[in-house]
Amino acid sequence: SLGDVAYDRLYQELIQLETAHPDLVTIDSPGRVVGGGAMVARSSKVKHFMPMLSLDAVHDRDELRSWHQLLSRRLELPSQQQLDLVCEEKIDGVAVALSYEHGVLVRAATRGDGRWGEEITANVRMIKSIPLRLKLEQPLEQPPVWCEIHGEAFIPDDSFAAINQEREQQGEARFASPRNACAGTLRQLDPRIVARRQLEFFAHSLHLSEPTVGPGSQWEMLSWLQSVGFWVSPNRRFCTDLADVESFFRRWERDRRLLPYATDGVMVKLDDLRLQRKLWAGRKSPVWATVVRDLSPAKQEGAS
Repeated sequence: SLGDVAYDRLYQELIQLETAHPDLVTIDSPGRVVGGGAMVARSSKVKHFMPMLSLDAVHDRDELRSWHQLLSRRLELPSQQQLDLVCEEKIDGVAVALSYEHGVLVRAATRGDGRWGEEITANVRMIKSIPLRLKLEQPLEQPPVWCEIHGEAFIPDDSFAAINQEREQQGEARFASPRNACAGTLRQLDPRIVARRQLEFFAHSLHLSEPTVGPGSQWEMLSWLQSVGFWVSPNRRFCTDLADVESFFRRWERDRRLLPYATDGVMVKLDDLRLQRKLWAGRKSPVWATVVRDLSPAKQEGAS
């Protein structure tokens, strides 16, 4: 991949070219929103095309099993019927929604209250792991007329350490956590600060204008997102039962400190997107997914 020094040099050349020849600027240019180094306008509130729901969490093995049983009941399935699941590590970052029209990024927003978020398109364009144009195999694959992609923006641990070191040298207060640093960075009025702090992004959800023509499962969705240029969780597993889920969680729990970014649990999702839509509800959290925080045995009532 292109190194940071080479990327920065080419980016500056692009800015100079577009400043001198504004007629050459394309809609998916990374320099489009900061031509000449200008500050961007303060962001405004925008309504999400698709609600950005948070996930409920389970904190012991019994709660995980209860959630799994709830899925079977809601789907009216026999209790012993297999339900395919997908596990992904949960990034401890800032939820972001990306809107694409005909394969081109046109808007980005924070989660906000789940219905309305803060528009941050200019800053998101500075995140190198977010494609400004979906990398489709043209002309074999046409871009969707519209799609919205949800995921987590975050600051890797090494970048976070460098940011805090720089702030200390300048007499500024250190950020308390990578998540706080990421949230503060995305609210900056100068996109160049975002570029300098080297944010990254993992995608985990895809919403299409015509969902029946897209991927049929969560696993296929992640593969599609990766194929069009997104980073997705490199640590994920297709699971056929709760034993697989518990095994994945134990491995994450053991190795999480070795990861180059912060995580705060494991997302477990129903794999079949058709069944996800069947269980979709307009409440705060979807039924078809949960976050596993802990799998210790449930505490007995009255135990010390």
